[in-house]
Amino acid sequence: MPKTTAIIVSAICSLLTSTAFAIPESSLLNAALNTPVNKHQDPAPIIEASADQPAALALNSINVDVSASNKVAYKKDKSTNRPATIAFVLLTNISFDGEQVKLSAKQTDTIDKAIARIQHSSGEQKSILVTAHADDNGDDAQNLQLSHARAISVANYLKKQGIVENVIRTHSFGRSQPRNENWTESGRQFNRRVSITLIQSQTGTPSI
Repeated sequence: MPKTTAIIVSAICSLLTSTAFAIPESSLLNAALNTPVNKHQDPAPIIEASADQPAALALNSINVDVSASNKVAYKKDKSTNRPATIAFVLLTNISFDGEQVKLSAKQTDTIDKAIARIQHSSGEQKSILVTAHADDNGDDAQNLQLSHARAISVANYLKKQGIVENVIRTHSFGRSQPRNENWTESGRQFNRRVSITLIQSQTGTPSI
């Protein structure tokens, strides 16, 4: 790993305090700061960045759940003085049954469509964030393990289809971030999900 990627703390501070950089909504920031980390989870870095790219470094260092919507943040490119964008683009949400981990043919078809968008995106730096969730059946540890297994299943399929491993980052949320109620089956199924998000940066407006 290049030495410049070690400037994590200052990079995050720059991201959070810079008025030139539009921070995503507070729900994203809260998710970033409160993501549970499994001790077996050792994600690869998602972006190579130099010391004068604090925003990219910070995105590589914090945990962000962007499953709610697409986000674009703006920052000045020092070399061109043009706006540089870092875009969070939700490509797909994949629902899972009960204890399901293995991907179905329907799910892989959905992921294939996301891969096509990744391959045709024009960002100068790309990374893929895979965030996995569970419903509230079982305890915290069980659901964290289950969501982690789902994230790995999706990440492995992405790699199998040609996505380079070192641009993929996985995060397991367990049951901590439901998007719907857990007292109905339809709500629980919505909460058993894996989101695939494209993070990319480039000068000017992103084309996705």
